[in-house]
Amino acid sequence: MLFSYDLILDTLNMNYKRINNICGWLVFAVAFLVYMLTLESTASWWDCGEFISSAFKLQVNHPPGAPLFLIIGRLFSLLSFGNKECIAFCMNSLSALSSALTILFLFWTITAIARKIVLAGSEISNSKIYAIIGSGLVGAMAFAFSDSFWYSAVEAEVYATSAFFTAVTFWAILRWENCDDEEYSGKWLVLVAFLFGLSIGVHLLNLLLIPAFVFIIYFKKYEVTVKGFISALVVATLSFALVQVGIVVQMLRLAAFFELTFVNRFGMFFNSGLLAFFILLVLLITAGIIISIKKGKRILNTAVLCFAFLLIGYSSYLIVPIRSNANPSLNENKPDNIFSFISYLTREQYGQTYLVYGPYYDAKYIGSEKGNAVYIKGEKEYIKVGNREIYKFDKKRCTFFPRIYGHESSDIMGYKSWAEIGKNETPDFIHNLKYFFKYQVGFMYFRYFMWNFAGRQNDLQGYGAVNDGNCISGIPFVDSLFLDNQSKLPDSIKNNKSNNKFFLFPLILGLIGFYFHSKKNKKEVFSLLVLFFMTGIAIILYLNQPPYQPRERDYAYAGSFYVFAIWIGLGVLSLVEKIKNNKIVIAVISLCFLLVPVIMAKNGWRAHDRSGKTAVRDYAEDYLNSCEKNAVLFTCGDNDTFPLWYAQEVEGIRTDVRVINLDLLATEWCIEQIRRKVYDSPPVPLSLSDKDYKLMTNEYVSLFEDSVYIELENVLKCVDYKNPTTKYKGGDGNAYSYVPTDKFGFSFNANALNDLPDFYKNKKIENNIKWKVSSGYILKNGLAILDFIYTNKWKRPIYFTSPNTVNDILDLKGYFWQEGFTSRLLPIKGDTIDGNKNVATSVMYNNLMNKFKWGGLDKKNILADDETRQTSYALRKIFSNLANALLEENKKDSAIAVLDLCIKVVPDRNVPYNKYVLPVAEAYCKCGEYDKANKILKRLFDIYEKEMIYYLSLEVQSLISVGVDYKNAKNILIKCRNLASEYKQLNLENDFKNRLLKLKIE
Repeated sequence: MLFSYDLILDTLNMNYKRINNICGWLVFAVAFLVYMLTLESTASWWDCGEFISSAFKLQVNHPPGAPLFLIIGRLFSLLSFGNKECIAFCMNSLSALSSALTILFLFWTITAIARKIVLAGSEISNSKIYAIIGSGLVGAMAFAFSDSFWYSAVEAEVYATSAFFTAVTFWAILRWENCDDEEYSGKWLVLVAFLFGLSIGVHLLNLLLIPAFVFIIYFKKYEVTVKGFISALVVATLSFALVQVGIVVQMLRLAAFFELTFVNRFGMFFNSGLLAFFILLVLLITAGIIISIKKGKRILNTAVLCFAFLLIGYSSYLIVPIRSNANPSLNENKPDNIFSFISYLTREQYGQTYLVYGPYYDAKYIGSEKGNAVYIKGEKEYIKVGNREIYKFDKKRCTFFPRIYGHESSDIMGYKSWAEIGKNETPDFIHNLKYFFKYQVGFMYFRYFMWNFAGRQNDLQGYGAVNDGNCISGIPFVDSLFLDNQSKLPDSIKNNKSNNKFFLFPLILGLIGFYFHSKKNKKEVFSLLVLFFMTGIAIILYLNQPPYQPRERDYAYAGSFYVFAIWIGLGVLSLVEKIKNNKIVIAVISLCFLLVPVIMAKNGWRAHDRSGKTAVRDYAEDYLNSCEKNAVLFTCGDNDTFPLWYAQEVEGIRTDVRVINLDLLATEWCIEQIRRKVYDSPPVPLSLSDKDYKLMTNEYVSLFEDSVYIELENVLKCVDYKNPTTKYKGGDGNAYSYVPTDKFGFSFNANALNDLPDFYKNKKIENNIKWKVSSGYILKNGLAILDFIYTNKWKRPIYFTSPNTVNDILDLKGYFWQEGFTSRLLPIKGDTIDGNKNVATSVMYNNLMNKFKWGGLDKKNILADDETRQTSYALRKIFSNLANALLEENKKDSAIAVLDLCIKVVPDRNVPYNKYVLPVAEAYCKCGEYDKANKILKRLFDIYEKEMIYYLSLEVQSLISVGVDYKNAKNILIKCRNLASEYKQLNLENDFKNRLLKLKIE
């Protein structure tokens, strides 16, 4: 009888293992299918274009790099079999596969934890197997369809692959915990260390597992005592610091010390010190392994092997200096030697962040002190060019745990708003904490947390107003407690594709699971809480974000959402734990599955379905095709730079155009690189030498106010390192350049412009232009622009994606000519039609009507995210500018054709009408196309009438938060009425007047 009972248990265990494996691969298949169906067709916004470009040719992306991700991405790019247009899709599929594998290991993690709970309380049975598997299914699929994770799963970014390493590493930790008593259990620890090392080459987020790992070891190996717990906490902190700081950074600084000693002191060849350090490191590891084996020191042996395999994984970073030395076209920061590599890895270009002690935003700057020495590679040795600056502030206005430290005016405005600091009030520590809890923790973490497990209002960038980027539940009375009246929501919120309502089901189930887990296994819950904290609030503490971020940052906290998904799964187990009837167990699991992952998938699909979307790639091509041959195009941000890099580097589009990012141009390595020929683009001509642009030289050139204009040639002579007459000695003893005036002129031979498009043939070309530099100083990127303009002498066309970004250095209103997505700088002054831009009508008409592509917006109902919509709004403005310029030239038919194309390619169904369509309607009126104009005005009025009804239903405080939107809506409604009145559309005018009266708008 006993034999039969044991046999039954063995059979159930065998069945469980088989079912667990099958169901694991089932959730993998479902997740992978969903991600592939919703995958973006080509490059995405933000860093994706840069990552694809860097992976395709194994180039060097922005600090701190992601070499392993790029290597794997390169392998996936080969799946395109030479079809360049498929490379981005193949690399996007890497994220889809990584995300699906994450779901697989999450499923196995949940079932492992659930099985441990089940077996601790009773023997295994069919109903228990159903409960365990059901927990894994619900928890894993809930995370699969969570907002932030799904977003990363369909684009070529590092976060999906990083999530995979988090999942597989945590699973491996649990495997070690379950088999620790076995003879060779140490192999799992070695695997974990290797995974930690590999993950560094994707993203450092995975290292946040280390403290949780330490506590799992502590709870497994030792009895819990106060002293032991404190010791474990200390060890966890030190272990994390040892890897994050000691191995990742300080070990490299030690290698740099060897290199500097061997090269500069011993006169040996470059990299000799690194070679010596590497040999010494290998010898020490080998000695450690041999000694541990001979003396039977198992723990020492495991520790040394873990260290060795961590380094083996970390060695993927060797690809960075190797490829940098090959001088690829993308070689950001040029980390081709140990010193520039350390600067690259530690992200020194992003400046100083205050974490433990620092200033309030009103603290007075009192100077700086020397930081780490800065070395550059010379011909035979490393040359010290100075020291990094560490800024010092008045200690009376400094504090521990500084949160409100930024000195930018926009930052200060945000601090005052979030911390509720009065106009003349001095910020104090209470304000500091208020900002931390209200903005950094509440708005920048728990808002994102609720996006994933309660619901999301829309995809608009959130800045604190009740109508943008908030979390919702879909339960009106709950949402009205936080976001005011929900009964009169406008279409802009209700119809936004990211208006996802989960009705709190995932949140409630997760909280139930957390409570249940804490009752069953307090030790394990604490380990998970440590992981939850490290991948959530700890990141908030470390980033110390100022207000008004350029984009939402939810992707950074997906690790904590992963942990909560485990508790969602355990919530299912808590509901069925006591139930023995198989049918009821299955019914409860099915209900949980319908209420959580099914609702999340159904409501989240339209927000994440990027299939067929090609806006990023098409707009990048449009930017490039807006330029003449061999042009130099200055860009100003991620989204008008990285997509262009992708278009050129991957698809080979317009490689004759040199794309130069203005922010990167402030670095010596960027200036060095633009001097080289790249593909079909000749070197960018500059007059100043490399010494004038080297690191820590001419970073800031002072200007003195004067009425005298001096030629650019003389401006460049002032900053020339060989000219001592325009140098002054700074407080640090170094010499700095200055220019004795802030008024510049540029004289040239107008005959040099002999290859202009026909549009410009009859325009007057000026042979001298003058302007004032309003900023009172020149930064290195501004100096490079002035140098290029002088040296180029109009031989190569000069374009800007946004001329306003260089107004402080090139205040040349009237000299910029819009030719499409870009504006061309020419010594031809016109009557501006849009701020400081004129319209080159024939050139721009040809570009818009014959060359440009529209990202699929004109073909079907596809996802147009916020960034796509913003670019499309600008496109409407471009169309209306051209139409108005054509009307001034009496080209009415051409103007109508332009306006018709605008309505077709930027339709209301994908890019809802807003203020930027008003000039289109007005241009239609000027053309006499009143039916088309009225149709736009009616639709626009309907949209903003609903907006106003919603705004007027809000309480005073909520209305204040949407003040800008309220004024915008009111102005649009009035403008609609005024246009109808101006162009004698009496019926429409009367209709608008009556509706405005109901809104009490005069």
